[in-house]
Amino acid sequence: MHEKDYLQIERNQLYTGLCQIAEQLDLGVVIVDPKQDYIIIHTNPAFIEMTEYSKDEIVGATLALFNGTLTNIEQEQEIFTALVNNESITKTLFHYRRDGSAFWHELKSIPIFNTTGDIEFHYITTRDISD
Repeated sequence: MHEKDYLQIERNQLYTGLCQIAEQLDLGVVIVDPKQDYIIIHTNPAFIEMTEYSKDEIVGATLALFNGTLTNIEQEQEIFTALVNNESITKTLFHYRRDGSAFWHELKSIPIFNTTGDIEFHYITTRDISD
C-alpha cells in the first residue's frame, strides 16, 4: 500500500470519528472540507434544529447559506480567512434560519490535521445565544 492510500484511510477514519462525536453533541456542528472549496460535508441534528434547514440543504452548501441582509460580512471574511489559513477562530455571529428569522450564535472553528500535519477538515461548533 502506498502512503497516499494510508492517508486516504486515515482521512476516512478521522471523518467517521468526527461524525460520531458530532452526532452526540448538543451543540450544532458542521464539518467543512477545505479540499472541496470549504463546503459542508456533515452536520448534526442540533445544527439542523437551530437553523431549520434540512440536512440535504446544508450538506454541499457553504457557510454563506446562513447569511442575510444584516450579517456582518467583515466577520464572515475573518472566518473564511481563518479557514484558509488553517487557524482556530471564535466569533459571535448574526445569521438567519431557513424561515428568514435571525439569531445570534457563537461559532468556534477548529482545524483538524492528519498525522503528517496536512489539513483534513474544519470542525465547527455553534450554539444559539439569542436568548
